[in-house]
Amino acid sequence: MDKYYKWDTYCSSLLMISFFLPMRIQIGVLVTIFFYMATRDLVFSDGAKTKNYQLALFLGCIYFLYPIYLPFTVQALRYSIFFSLEQQSGLLSIPLIFASLNNSSKASIYKQLLLFVFACLLSCSFANVSFLIHLYQNAGNFGNHVHYRIFFENTCGIHPTFMGMYLSFSCFILLFEEQLKYQLKEWQFFALFIVLFISLFALLPKTPIIGLMIGLSYYFIAFRKERKKIILPLVVSLILAAIVVYFLVPFAGERVAEIENYIKTNKTTNIIDNSMSMRKLIWSTDWLLIRQNWLWGMGSGNLKNTLEFNYFLISAMVHYPIPYFNTHNQFANIWLCFGIFGLLLFCFILFYQIRKAIQMRNHLHIFFLILVIICCTTEDILLTQRGLCFYSFFGALFIFYHKNFTPTNQKNHSLI
Repeated sequence: MDKYYKWDTYCSSLLMISFFLPMRIQIGVLVTIFFYMATRDLVFSDGAKTKNYQLALFLGCIYFLYPIYLPFTVQALRYSIFFSLEQQSGLLSIPLIFASLNNSSKASIYKQLLLFVFACLLSCSFANVSFLIHLYQNAGNFGNHVHYRIFFENTCGIHPTFMGMYLSFSCFILLFEEQLKYQLKEWQFFALFIVLFISLFALLPKTPIIGLMIGLSYYFIAFRKERKKIILPLVVSLILAAIVVYFLVPFAGERVAEIENYIKTNKTTNIIDNSMSMRKLIWSTDWLLIRQNWLWGMGSGNLKNTLEFNYFLISAMVHYPIPYFNTHNQFANIWLCFGIFGLLLFCFILFYQIRKAIQMRNHLHIFFLILVIICCTTEDILLTQRGLCFYSFFGALFIFYHKNFTPTNQKNHSLI
């Protein structure tokens, strides 16, 4: 039987790396490895407990709300619901897979968390080096921060906000995962942080940075006594990275100026000129629809069609073409799709996970959830493969792996 488990380290490594591969390849890796590991564990072990499957169904139960609205959606728009059922199947299938795995398989995956950090840095470095080559070929004409973010996404295939989420999560892995003290030397630890901070500040995604700052603030306060050796160099690394990016990356300053301009004037000559103004327009549109459909929602099939019509009307009113935008808020999206019941159900699922993470004293799980929740306020996390796989994969891993431990196992948090 052992021969079927000897490849677990390689399989787990591929799972971590898959988040930075092209999306179709990522799905192929996830499906292949999960099918192999789950089938093997079901054959050679006593089988998963029924309560594990019940918990998995609870974690992914939002998925069952999509087909409920099929009878209330016109035939021409039902394709959108079927598309959502296919695109978001991971919301349910990934927790079910983790419910099927035995503890040694989940432990094998968990031990490769550091590889997620390295893969994240490698993906960012590839995109940034490619951009530097692009600058050299164009005689230093870098454009602006919008051009940089578009180039970055086209190069690595990951939207800057989602890469920012991955970078912040990588910082949390280094901060809160105790086992890393056996894998990294102190200088390696801080070198990784400097590169992570520089990569994050160059992109300057707002919500991932807010999530990171909340985690760092907690870390500085909660561990100020037992980790004095770490905190001061960590603060220096943070400040150094911010200075380097602000003075050496011109478009980072533009991104900061954009925020300052919006705060001072609360308006721009053209909403396209400022992403903050565009966000305000998007959320105003969302709230208008929520007030009209707050109780029952309108179903995912009707939502896109309604949003497209609203942006068409706005374009006609302002005499400027406004493209279609999704809700850019996961809570608003679920509320509009499934009404107040769907919103409360989603919030309850998140609350349950936070409660379990606190009970287990798993800081990494806690701040993973905080990061996801904050990013959900500006992005439809569950509507994209990058966001859905990230949330479902690590959320299920933390729930099903750490649920087999008692809080007493988590008392020693010392990194160095």
